[in-house]
Amino acid sequence: MQENYKGHHITYHEQENKWRINSISYPTYVSLKSAKDSIDRSLDKSVKFERMPCYVADGQYSSKMFPAIITSVTAIRGYMKARVTPVAGNRTDRRNYEERTDSIYIRDAASDKIWERVELLQAVIEDTKTEIKGLIKKLKPIDFKDSDA
Repeated sequence: MQENYKGHHITYHEQENKWRINSISYPTYVSLKSAKDSIDRSLDKSVKFERMPCYVADGQYSSKMFPAIITSVTAIRGYMKARVTPVAGNRTDRRNYEERTDSIYIRDAASDKIWERVELLQAVIEDTKTEIKGLIKKLKPIDFKDSDA
């Protein structure tokens, strides 16, 4: 048996005698009503707002970010998640996906300036790494074959 409820598929698994919500990773439920109640509780915690620009960290604790648009925010099992859509030309491998809110940052004129500075410093770091590699290649290695040791 399967039922569609507020955009979520709820399926009954006879062998387990449990209900599962397929569109969200929820645990199993003993009744259809308890599964629906769980969906209602998560929807009640949704925050309504207009879409807003943001920066999303490209991985946890990353100094690389990409611009995106937040389309919705929801509290699920004690933590906040936002649905984000990357701005065209950024992260094309991800179109519209959920991201933890602790990796999303305000995108405004002040943060744009900060981000420009971060990108400049990252370029300097990359140039420095390249220069170091070039200098190390210039070092003359010891030739142990000619050594009397």
